[in-house]
Amino acid sequence: MKSTKVLTNRAKKALDFSVHLSAKPAFDFFNSQVFLFDKNKFPSSAIELLSKGLTLHATQENKQRIEIISGFESIGFSLSNMSLDEHDIIVHTGISNSEIESRSWRGVLRSLMTSISAQNLELFRRELNHSVPPELMNEMFHKKQLCQNQMAQLTSMSRSALAQQYTKHDVIMNSLPKAKSTLFEQLVQEQCPDDR
Repeated sequence: MKSTKVLTNRAKKALDFSVHLSAKPAFDFFNSQVFLFDKNKFPSSAIELLSKGLTLHATQENKQRIEIISGFESIGFSLSNMSLDEHDIIVHTGISNSEIESRSWRGVLRSLMTSISAQNLELFRRELNHSVPPELMNEMFHKKQLCQNQMAQLTSMSRSALAQQYTKHDVIMNSLPKAKSTLFEQLVQEQCPDDR
Protein backbone atom coordinates (compact mmCIF):
# COMPACT_ATOMS: atom_id res chain seq x y z
CA MET A 1 0.00 0.00 0.00
CA LYS A 2 1.37 3.39 -1.02
CA SER A 3 1.62 6.16 1.51
CA THR A 4 3.56 9.33 2.23
CA LYS A 5 4.63 11.12 5.37
CA VAL A 6 6.60 14.25 6.10
CA LEU A 7 9.59 13.66 8.34
CA THR A 8 9.67 15.69 11.52
CA ASN A 9 12.81 17.60 12.48
CA ARG A 10 13.37 15.05 15.22
CA ALA A 11 13.19 12.17 12.71
CA LYS A 12 15.74 13.92 10.46
CA LYS A 13 18.43 14.00 13.15
CA ALA A 14 21.39 11.72 12.43
CA LEU A 15 19.88 10.31 9.22
CA ASP A 16 22.20 8.93 6.57
CA PHE A 17 21.14 9.64 3.00
CA SER A 18 22.04 8.95 -0.60
CA VAL A 19 20.38 9.04 -4.00
CA HIS A 20 18.21 5.97 -4.67
CA LEU A 21 19.74 3.59 -7.21
CA SER A 22 16.70 3.92 -9.53
CA ALA A 23 17.04 7.74 -9.42
CA LYS A 24 20.83 7.76 -9.94
CA PRO A 25 20.76 7.92 -13.79
CA ALA A 26 18.54 11.04 -13.65
CA PHE A 27 20.73 12.54 -10.89
CA ASP A 28 23.91 11.92 -12.91
CA PHE A 29 22.32 13.26 -16.10
CA PHE A 30 21.22 16.44 -14.32
CA ASN A 31 24.67 17.04 -12.89
CA SER A 32 26.39 16.53 -16.26
CA GLN A 33 24.50 19.40 -17.97
CA VAL A 34 25.67 22.92 -18.79
CA PHE A 35 23.17 25.38 -17.38
CA LEU A 36 22.20 28.90 -18.31
CA PHE A 37 23.67 30.04 -14.97
CA ASP A 38 27.05 28.64 -13.92
CA LYS A 39 26.79 27.81 -10.23
CA ASN A 40 30.57 27.94 -9.93
CA LYS A 41 30.43 31.70 -10.64
CA PHE A 42 27.99 32.38 -7.78
CA PRO A 43 29.28 33.27 -4.33
CA SER A 44 29.00 30.25 -2.03
CA SER A 45 26.60 32.23 0.19
CA ALA A 46 24.18 32.55 -2.74
CA ILE A 47 24.31 28.81 -3.47
CA GLU A 48 23.71 28.07 0.22
CA LEU A 49 20.73 30.41 0.23
CA LEU A 50 19.26 28.81 -2.92
CA SER A 51 19.70 25.31 -1.50
CA LYS A 52 17.72 25.93 1.71
CA GLY A 53 14.13 24.83 1.97
CA LEU A 54 14.11 22.23 -0.80
CA THR A 55 11.36 19.63 -0.84
CA LEU A 56 13.03 16.25 -1.13
CA HIS A 57 11.17 13.04 -1.92
CA ALA A 58 12.69 9.86 -0.55
CA THR A 59 12.19 6.28 0.48
CA GLN A 60 13.25 5.11 3.91
CA GLU A 61 15.12 1.85 4.31
CA ASN A 62 15.11 2.10 8.09
CA LYS A 63 14.96 4.78 10.80
CA GLN A 64 18.58 5.75 10.15
CA ARG A 65 18.63 6.00 6.33
CA ILE A 66 16.71 7.61 3.47
CA GLU A 67 17.29 7.39 -0.26
CA ILE A 68 16.43 10.54 -2.22
CA ILE A 69 14.30 9.99 -5.32
CA SER A 70 13.49 13.58 -6.31
CA GLY A 71 14.21 17.14 -5.28
CA PHE A 72 17.91 17.03 -6.15
CA GLU A 73 17.32 18.94 -9.40
CA SER A 74 18.27 22.30 -7.93
CA ILE A 75 21.26 24.56 -8.50
CA GLY A 76 22.28 24.39 -4.86
CA PHE A 77 21.74 20.70 -4.13
CA SER A 78 24.86 18.99 -2.79
CA LEU A 79 25.07 15.53 -1.24
CA SER A 80 28.29 16.46 0.53
CA ASN A 81 27.13 19.77 2.05
CA MET A 82 23.53 19.04 2.90
CA SER A 83 21.85 19.37 6.26
CA LEU A 84 18.53 17.53 6.21
CA ASP A 85 16.98 19.73 8.89
CA GLU A 86 16.95 22.64 6.38
CA HIS A 87 14.66 20.73 4.00
CA ASP A 88 11.18 19.26 3.89
CA ILE A 89 11.42 15.52 3.34
CA ILE A 90 8.47 13.52 2.07
CA VAL A 91 8.95 9.79 2.53
CA HIS A 92 7.15 7.45 0.15
CA THR A 93 6.39 3.84 1.01
CA GLY A 94 5.12 1.18 -1.36
CA ILE A 95 6.58 2.90 -4.42
CA SER A 96 8.14 0.70 -7.13
CA ASN A 97 11.55 1.18 -8.71
CA SER A 98 9.92 2.10 -12.02
CA GLU A 99 7.83 4.79 -10.27
CA ILE A 100 10.99 6.10 -8.61
CA GLU A 101 12.77 6.22 -11.98
CA SER A 102 9.87 8.04 -13.60
CA ARG A 103 9.50 10.55 -10.72
CA SER A 104 13.22 11.35 -10.74
CA TRP A 105 13.35 11.89 -14.52
CA ARG A 106 10.22 14.08 -14.47
CA GLY A 107 11.78 16.29 -11.81
CA VAL A 108 15.04 16.56 -13.72
CA LEU A 109 13.33 17.32 -17.04
CA ARG A 110 11.01 19.87 -15.42
CA SER A 111 14.07 21.75 -14.18
CA LEU A 112 16.23 21.33 -17.28
CA MET A 113 13.56 22.47 -19.72
CA THR A 114 13.75 25.94 -18.16
CA SER A 115 17.45 26.26 -17.44
CA ILE A 116 19.61 24.55 -20.06
CA SER A 117 22.12 26.76 -21.85
CA ALA A 118 20.99 27.75 -25.37
CA GLN A 119 24.50 27.06 -26.71
CA ASN A 120 24.19 23.38 -25.74
CA LEU A 121 20.70 22.49 -26.89
CA GLU A 122 21.74 20.02 -29.59
CA LEU A 123 24.12 18.20 -27.28
CA PHE A 124 21.37 18.20 -24.64
CA ARG A 125 18.91 16.73 -27.19
CA ARG A 126 21.32 13.92 -28.04
CA GLU A 127 22.06 13.17 -24.39
CA LEU A 128 18.33 13.25 -23.66
CA ASN A 129 17.68 10.66 -26.37
CA HIS A 130 20.51 8.51 -25.06
CA SER A 131 19.73 8.76 -21.33
CA VAL A 132 16.00 9.19 -20.69
CA PRO A 133 13.95 5.97 -20.67
CA PRO A 134 12.12 5.61 -24.04
CA GLU A 135 8.75 5.18 -22.31
CA LEU A 136 9.07 8.59 -20.66
CA MET A 137 10.26 10.19 -23.91
CA ASN A 138 7.20 8.72 -25.62
CA GLU A 139 4.89 10.10 -22.91
CA MET A 140 6.40 13.58 -23.25
CA PHE A 141 7.05 13.91 -26.98
CA HIS A 142 4.91 11.12 -28.49
CA LYS A 143 8.10 9.60 -29.88
CA LYS A 144 10.83 7.55 -28.30
CA GLN A 145 13.41 10.10 -29.43
CA LEU A 146 13.34 13.87 -29.81
CA CYS A 147 14.38 14.87 -33.34
CA GLN A 148 16.09 18.13 -34.31
CA ASN A 149 12.91 19.48 -35.90
CA GLN A 150 10.96 18.97 -32.66
CA MET A 151 13.74 20.57 -30.60
CA ALA A 152 13.83 23.51 -33.01
CA GLN A 153 10.07 24.00 -32.62
CA LEU A 154 10.21 23.71 -28.83
CA THR A 155 13.08 26.19 -28.46
CA SER A 156 12.32 28.67 -31.28
CA MET A 157 15.70 27.90 -32.83
CA SER A 158 16.29 26.79 -36.37
CA ARG A 159 17.19 23.20 -37.13
CA SER A 160 20.36 24.41 -38.87
CA ALA A 161 21.44 26.32 -35.72
CA LEU A 162 21.12 23.07 -33.74
CA ALA A 163 23.12 21.18 -36.37
CA GLN A 164 25.83 23.86 -36.22
CA GLN A 165 26.06 23.45 -32.45
CA TYR A 166 26.84 19.78 -32.84
CA THR A 167 29.31 20.38 -35.68
CA LYS A 168 31.12 22.94 -33.50
CA HIS A 169 31.16 20.43 -30.61
CA ASP A 170 32.58 17.75 -32.96
CA VAL A 171 35.36 20.09 -34.14
CA ILE A 172 36.32 20.87 -30.54
CA MET A 173 36.27 17.20 -29.52
CA ASN A 174 38.31 16.13 -32.56
CA SER A 175 40.94 18.80 -31.87
CA LEU A 176 41.62 17.45 -28.37
CA PRO A 177 44.56 15.06 -28.07
CA LYS A 178 43.48 11.44 -28.25
CA ALA A 179 44.15 9.24 -25.25
CA LYS A 180 46.59 6.46 -25.98
CA SER A 181 45.12 2.98 -26.09
CA THR A 182 46.18 0.58 -23.41
CA LEU A 183 48.06 -2.53 -24.46
CA PHE A 184 44.91 -4.58 -23.78
CA GLU A 185 42.79 -2.30 -26.03
CA GLN A 186 45.39 -2.55 -28.82
CA LEU A 187 45.35 -6.36 -28.59
CA VAL A 188 41.55 -6.45 -28.69
CA GLN A 189 41.51 -4.15 -31.74
CA GLU A 190 44.00 -6.42 -33.50
CA GLN A 191 41.86 -9.48 -32.71
CA CYS A 192 38.52 -7.83 -33.66
CA PRO A 193 39.24 -5.26 -36.40
CA ASP A 194 35.61 -5.27 -37.65
CA ASP A 195 34.18 -4.11 -34.30
CA ARG A 196 35.42 -0.52 -34.51
